Amino acid sequence: MKSVTFESSELKNEIDLGNVVSFPTETVYGFGIRWDDSQAFLKLASVKQRAINKPVSIMCGTKFPLKEYFEINHKIQKIIDRYLPGPLTILLKAKANVPWQTHLGTNVVGIRIPKFDKLLTLLDDLNYPLQVTSANLSNQSPLTTYEDVLATFSNQPLVTCIVEGQCVSSIPTTIISLVDGIKLIRQGELPFDKLVKDFQQS
Repeated sequence: MKSVTFESSELKNEIDLGNVVSFPTETVYGFGIRWDDSQAFLKLASVKQRAINKPVSIMCGTKFPLKEYFEINHKIQKIIDRYLPGPLTILLKAKANVPWQTHLGTNVVGIRIPKFDKLLTLLDDLNYPLQVTSANLSNQSPLTTYEDVLATFSNQPLVTCIVEGQCVSSIPTTIISLVDGIKLIRQGELPFDKLVKDFQQS
């Protein structure tokens, strides 16, 4: 596992090739793969020792055309415009052109746009979103430091590189479903009642 920076061409090349990479997010260290490579998805599941029937959310930059891939009405768009990038994951209904591995037949995808400048720049420079999950073995606590990820996965050949950095918050993202109205999945940093108020007023 090589140490790289967010700006390094090697990081982008490894993602392009369908390999698993690790990097800090606002909250925890993550594993990332391109969203359209089924073999990369199998590698990710193997690294985490995780069942392959569990969907993995996507992470994208601000330039990604969400409306081309997901069902978005004016109420949903208002939530996106007001709270993303930020500590929020939204579940949206996928259109037919969304890679199957992102929803595994559910046609519902979790979407994050992180408020973390270097990561956001990387995502904006890619031509596709990433599927991102926490860097840890399944059913174990998420890892929050570079040193802990190295200690746990240094002998894992499927993780080809890691970005050295720091996570900036210990508070998880709020997760809401916007598939049919608005529904709380997990309370995090953003208060759900505030999201509901904005959604209903639009």
